Amino acid sequence: MRLLGLLLFLLVPLEGLTIQLSAVDKKVNDSLSSIVRYTKNDTLKAHAFLGLGRLHHGAMPDRAMYFYDRAIAACHQGLAFPLPKDKQTSFLNCLSGSMNNLSTIYRAKGDVKMELELSLGALQIKQYLGDVLLIGRSLYNLSETFLTLHDTVRSLDCLKRSIYFFTKIDHQKGLAYSYYKVGRILMSQRDTGNALHYYNLALEIETKQNDDYGKASTLNSLGQYYLETGKLELAFKLSREALRINQELKDQRGLLNSLYNMAHIEVKRNNLTAARRYGRRGYEIAEEIQYLSDIQTGALLLSEIYEKQGDYEAAYYFFGQYAAIHDSLLINKTKKNVVKNGIQEEYRQQRINDQFENQKNLDLSQQKIDDQKFFTGFVAFLLIALAMLSLWAWSRFRLYRKQNAVIDAQNAKIRGSLTYAGEMQKSLLPGATFLSQYFEEVILVHSPVEIVSGDFYWFRPFETYSVLVCADCKGYGVDGGFKSTIGSLLLDRIVRHDFKNPKSIIDELRRDYQAIIPVTGEKELPDVSVCIFNPSERVIDYAGLSGGITVISGKDAFHYPSIRGIEDGRYAVSGTDVGIKRIELSEGDWFFIYSDGLINQRGRNKQPMGYPVFEAMLKTVVFQKNGNDKSALVTDEMTKWCGSQAWTDDVLIVGCKI
Repeated sequence: MRLLGLLLFLLVPLEGLTIQLSAVDKKVNDSLSSIVRYTKNDTLKAHAFLGLGRLHHGAMPDRAMYFYDRAIAACHQGLAFPLPKDKQTSFLNCLSGSMNNLSTIYRAKGDVKMELELSLGALQIKQYLGDVLLIGRSLYNLSETFLTLHDTVRSLDCLKRSIYFFTKIDHQKGLAYSYYKVGRILMSQRDTGNALHYYNLALEIETKQNDDYGKASTLNSLGQYYLETGKLELAFKLSREALRINQELKDQRGLLNSLYNMAHIEVKRNNLTAARRYGRRGYEIAEEIQYLSDIQTGALLLSEIYEKQGDYEAAYYFFGQYAAIHDSLLINKTKKNVVKNGIQEEYRQQRINDQFENQKNLDLSQQKIDDQKFFTGFVAFLLIALAMLSLWAWSRFRLYRKQNAVIDAQNAKIRGSLTYAGEMQKSLLPGATFLSQYFEEVILVHSPVEIVSGDFYWFRPFETYSVLVCADCKGYGVDGGFKSTIGSLLLDRIVRHDFKNPKSIIDELRRDYQAIIPVTGEKELPDVSVCIFNPSERVIDYAGLSGGITVISGKDAFHYPSIRGIEDGRYAVSGTDVGIKRIELSEGDWFFIYSDGLINQRGRNKQPMGYPVFEAMLKTVVFQKNGNDKSALVTDEMTKWCGSQAWTDDVLIVGCKI
């Protein structure tokens, strides 16, 4: 797309690139295009490129990326030479603005690395310049980057600092944007009262400032707020107003957000035909501007709508689109390359053999012609045959070395693809840092036997409780990784804010899993443990079809087995129905859920570890001083137990301290 933008710029006059612009914006576009083409002032040209990028930012982000890149290149070129202070400052302002705007497009396209690099670079430039307004803008932009990384603590910190700088210079528009973003974060944390307060602060400023872009975004979020609180008519009214404003602005991103909002509202009102119409329009826009997060959101929304309408084929298709965004195409590409290279190698080998056979036939013909000179011909034949045999042997040796090199290269590519798939799988998991925000201390061991794991854990916090899931998808490597990814995505759809029954979570997960992945029996369905933890009451509602849950209180350990649980170190299968166990905890208690990987692992004595040894290991680690990395201690204990024995299954252990 970046190359397409370059070709358009070189082949088509800038005055013609105004397909989706309003009449006023077309005039601005023409003016800036003339500056780019005819001015010899490098500073003015750089700012003109920045202006063209901002003009196309909402409707045509790929074209905007091209203009921002040109602005950055012009600034770097200008700053390469000694300049007067005012001209240097002008270039630096243009450079930081281009980097800030470009980072927002990379954010929408899912390239977090480029987004963070550009945001931090822009902030450093603005701190160097000491411009309060620009520092506030950079902090706001950096908060967006941290939000993309799911680091809400740092994101809120950046927003508080940006509000400080905007207040210092009474920059109303910056304050409105910061208030709006704080409201979005608080809404995601289910702090609805404070979220509504910040939304209203933002809307009040945007209305006074006639900021239609900001007003449309805030109206959209207010529509989502009233949708979640059950006030559907008010949600519909606000979302429809946001849709009208975005249509007038021709803001593609804002338009698709409004359409998705309207679709969600119509689903709640059970008007599925209208919901599908809004959802399809939004999905088409998301595909047009190639924003992966929005394509993913639309695909999941349409999957749910079609499922409610009974069109399961369409529902399955869109859920596949949703899941495909999380999958890597590198493994398929590598497999195709392996097949392709194998065919080419077979063809080269056949050519070598054919050449040898042709030469041999020529030698035989020559022997018949020289039959009169038997002795001389016989010696010549032996010499030629020996030479050809040596050549054949040398060719075979070279071919063998080349084949080994190809195999080694393909193995490296496949391993690289698996490593990349493993990193993608890790990105779906919440991580120990995130879990530590909700528990006093966390022990987390997730050790795949073949880079990609069939075991996974899942966590989602709500206002008064949180849900923790541990699952074993009966496989490891590529197939296990695919199954665990499907399981994680299914939980994203199943567990909502009002879902408080662990048994229902297990039943619905296994039912939906079986609908997507063909299974031949009960043993191929995932083993799942679900804990719903209420921190205020210190109570866990537990249900599971795996090894159960272990609670360590003081110096004692208590094991609560599942219906299909562990007895004397072995699994006892007594059915698939799941019971719910309520467990009361005290401050300082630990609870653990886990897969069977470590319990079934054979150690130095060639015997499985079994539950009693596993429990003793957990108690040993828990009683260590707080300064130690307990997750690393568990890993060390695992290594000591296993010795030289090969690992036979993925290992997953999740422990939380109250």
